[in-house]
Amino acid sequence: MDNSEIRAEDAKRLRSDDTFKLLLQEVRENQKEVFATTAADEIERREEAHAILRAINEMITHLDAVITAETLLEMRKG
Repeated sequence: MDNSEIRAEDAKRLRSDDTFKLLLQEVRENQKEVFATTAADEIERREEAHAILRAINEMITHLDAVITAETLLEMRKG
């Protein structure tokens, strides 16, 4: 098993791990709460919450890309 296969397996494991998914959902909900409860002048807090949400989305997108890339390689190998 080469490095890309190991990374893809690790990415699959993370994407299917219930605890990981729950923790990400909790972080998302916490950051959405920041949006809903900050005062008009708390721009920095909202910007930080936005950055955290974007980082979570980027992380999930990257995990999916690693999985997809390995799947395509496996399909090409036949």
